[in-house]
Amino acid sequence: MRIEKLSLRDFLSHERTEVTFKGDINVIIGHNGAGKSSLVDGILFALFRDARGKQEELVKKGKTTSEVELWLKDQLSSVYVKRVIPTSKSDQVLINGRLEARSANEVTRKIERLGLDEKVLPATVFVKQGDIESIFDSLTDVLKKIMKITNLEKLTESGGRIPSLIKEYDTRIKLSERDRQDLNKIQSEREQEEKKITELQERISSLKGERSKLEEEKGKLEKEIEELGKKKEMFIKLDQTRRNVISERERIISELKDLENVERDISETQREIERLEALRGKREILTQLEEKTERKLELEKSVKVYRQRKEKLESDVKLKESLEPVYREYVRLKEDKEKLGKSHDMYLSLSSALNEKRDALKKEQRKLDLIPTHRDLELIDKELKSTEGEITELNEEISSLANEKKQLEKSVESLKTAKGGKCPVCNGPLDDLHRRELLEEYTQRIKDIEGKVYKLRASLTSLQGKRENLEKELMEAKRLEDRKRDSMENVNKLSTEIKSLEDKVEELRRDEESYINVDRRLKEIEQKAVKYLTVANASREELESIEMEIASMDQRLFDIENDIENLRKQLGDVTAKDIEESERKLSSLKERLSLLQSKLGRKRVLSDRLETLEDEQRRVEGELASLNFNAQVLERKNNELKVLLAQLETLSRDEATEEGRLTSSMQNLERIRKTEEEIKERLLEVSKFERAKERLERLRKVLGEGMLQSYLISTLKGRIENNLNDIVSMFNLSFVRIEIIIEQTRSLTGKVNLSVRTPAGQTLSINMLSGGERIAIALGLRLAIAKTLMGELGFMILDEPTIHLDSQRRAELLEVIRESMNVVPQIIVVTHDEEVLRIADFVIRVEKVGESSRVKEEIPQ
Repeated sequence: MRIEKLSLRDFLSHERTEVTFKGDINVIIGHNGAGKSSLVDGILFALFRDARGKQEELVKKGKTTSEVELWLKDQLSSVYVKRVIPTSKSDQVLINGRLEARSANEVTRKIERLGLDEKVLPATVFVKQGDIESIFDSLTDVLKKIMKITNLEKLTESGGRIPSLIKEYDTRIKLSERDRQDLNKIQSEREQEEKKITELQERISSLKGERSKLEEEKGKLEKEIEELGKKKEMFIKLDQTRRNVISERERIISELKDLENVERDISETQREIERLEALRGKREILTQLEEKTERKLELEKSVKVYRQRKEKLESDVKLKESLEPVYREYVRLKEDKEKLGKSHDMYLSLSSALNEKRDALKKEQRKLDLIPTHRDLELIDKELKSTEGEITELNEEISSLANEKKQLEKSVESLKTAKGGKCPVCNGPLDDLHRRELLEEYTQRIKDIEGKVYKLRASLTSLQGKRENLEKELMEAKRLEDRKRDSMENVNKLSTEIKSLEDKVEELRRDEESYINVDRRLKEIEQKAVKYLTVANASREELESIEMEIASMDQRLFDIENDIENLRKQLGDVTAKDIEESERKLSSLKERLSLLQSKLGRKRVLSDRLETLEDEQRRVEGELASLNFNAQVLERKNNELKVLLAQLETLSRDEATEEGRLTSSMQNLERIRKTEEEIKERLLEVSKFERAKERLERLRKVLGEGMLQSYLISTLKGRIENNLNDIVSMFNLSFVRIEIIIEQTRSLTGKVNLSVRTPAGQTLSINMLSGGERIAIALGLRLAIAKTLMGELGFMILDEPTIHLDSQRRAELLEVIRESMNVVPQIIVVTHDEEVLRIADFVIRVEKVGESSRVKEEIPQ
């Protein structure tokens, strides 16, 4: 399972930090104290809520709460973990977006079920600062811790879990006699309750029989009542129909009496309509007269309007002829302005751009003046390389002195233990005086070396401080040089652009002056041009046309006046009022005639309906006589049904009471049977307790003799050893096999060592290998233990792995880390060493800004 992302809020020196691990080898780099190791602390805290100190100390100074979020992923699952300080109840873990656990302990247990063991992971794939090879010295403690050998031994102690369980089983076996007594008592209660239930069931059965008989009688009675009810409904319906027929006959007879004289009224109305129709014939002549009169008025109005238009048009034609030269000048100037418009817009745009560029140039020149001066880059770089050379020489000298000191210490030890009168150093004769002289000489030389190493280390510390200052100075100088170069480029670019813009503005200046003159003249004559447009459509041709139209209308007006005189002679003394009165009366009479004809039709319909109703009345009276319905018989049957229903209700109530008692007894019987079964199960468990006690006593004996511990240690040793050899085979090492040697396999009380077998058959201890070989085996051993106990590995974290290593061992370590990608798919390296970046796929830079750490992600080129 790979680490995808880490988020820290107010955690140690990180205020708001989010880091993604996008590479296979992710390098977290920064100066000491920048906050890079805090990212590793955050990962460990997210997984197991584990911290180096008190959890409250992890909260950023000045804050009250802290929050850590971690995202992990494999081929099947996406895991999200959240931890909160100080409230552990807010901890949670989500798998594929689904909440799986809350609170600190539940989240930790869920993480372990995902294959990330709280004991194994920190001891193997989390490698602390400078602790890569410490696994060789602490291997015994690591194995005891992760195999929990101590916990197995505690099981057999007097206060351990196994003796406690044996004592508990003894107590349960003794209590079984009381259960046997309780079983006899509960069986007697069960028999009494079963007898009571049988009696209640018989009583309920009897009540149900009685109720069934009454239900049958009730059914017969309800059927008779239903038939009588249907007859009653039919009787009521027929009687109502008879009443309705009689009422409608009386109403029709009354209405027919009112319609007796309708035929006579129709004849009189028709004669009056014929007289009025003759008078209405003169309406057409009157209409023509009104139309001619109206047309005459319209023509008179039109003549007046045309005469006014003629006067207005004569005035507009004179104004147009006086303004026409000014308008032609206006049109010509508008065309000139349009031609110069593009040049004018370009002139304005370039002038604006020129001003902006001049302002930008002033700002850039001010920025350039504010950049501080610095020493020459070549001088700083030369001094830095010289300092690094001195550091390398000091490291080599210290390493050489350390080897010499180690050799002298071995010689001193050999001299102290030498026997047989032979010097182990020069193979010459050895007496006490010679031994003493050599010991004094070697001891003094060791002291001289220690003194020299002390001075060299002080010089080395000073040079390292100087190198760090030079690196900062070089980085700052490069940054200032880049700023200065960028500013100079901007100044040159802006100067070129300004010169180009000035040339273009000058080219357009003559056109701009012409544009201004044209625009000024246009404004002077614009009002006259607008006034010209208002009369531009006036013409001499239109004036002549209007004069001809006036003459035509005068002739038509004369003809209409002659027509009006002839129509008045034809109309005579008949007035419009006479014609309107006749039309009004004619309309009223036609409406009255229509109403009278409707009444005549109504009279005929009512006569037919009266005959139909008489037949309907005779039919209904015959059906009522044949129905033979008696209301007293229906009332008696209803009273009998009420009595029967009261008897059924009493029986149902008695039956419900008995069923309630039966239910209570059944529940009580169920409880008794359940208690009986529980006692029987407890009695059956007694034999199980006896067998369990016997097995625990055998297990205590096995653990006491160390057989299980030996088996576990032997099995785990073999698996770790096989995994270690598989992993190391992927490194470029010339070993046949690596073996794990356990001195005491019963309880791991002895030391655990490693030995290496070469292709030549030689067996070497781990201390006889080179630095690079030891680093490779140390990393391989950590991965082998983790893989044995947790399965496939997803990641490994190395905190400052190059610290205290010389250049050769750093190079060997980086090569081993690169080769480790064949074993573990993701490696996270925390370092301040820039050399580590050459193996990085993804870089996370951490720096301290004030009191907070800042993170920047980058992909190495």
